[in-house]
Amino acid sequence: MRRLLKTLAVASSLLVLAKFGYSADAPRIVEKDGRYALLVDGSPFLVLGAQINNSSSWSASMAQVWPALHAMHANTVEAPVYWEQLEPQRGTFDFSTADMLVRQAREEHLHLVLLWFGTWKNGNMHYVPQWVKNDTRSYPRVINSFGQPIDVLSANSRNNLEADKHALLR
Repeated sequence: MRRLLKTLAVASSLLVLAKFGYSADAPRIVEKDGRYALLVDGSPFLVLGAQINNSSSWSASMAQVWPALHAMHANTVEAPVYWEQLEPQRGTFDFSTADMLVRQAREEHLHLVLLWFGTWKNGNMHYVPQWVKNDTRSYPRVINSFGQPIDVLSANSRNNLEADKHALLR
């Protein structure tokens, strides 16, 4: 499970780098003599990371975030990107927040890991777009033991998976 999580983390980082045109060698995990290392720009990299609050990756909040990260001597920041903000209408994408995070992280000389708040966040669907929340027929919910739908998208729905995947890979 840890290996899968590490692979997913690296893969999501590579997607971010590819999406925003970073030209250096992509970060990767290498193994030598049974030991693993994260290479960034071809050299071993120790992540001294911090995660900003779940609702803090808005332009108005970031002015307080960067000085706090520097005071902590962080070299990496993890920041959330919300599906509801990225795709407010089905098929209409707004990358302004993600672009702002990438631009400001570069200006602050920090590495950036984007945390996708898509189908679920702490088991709930709080960050899915309103068009998903409103269309329970196309995007079904989990049904509880009383036969009632709850505030969770069903993991058994191909539509739920494909809609989230489409936004994430955009």
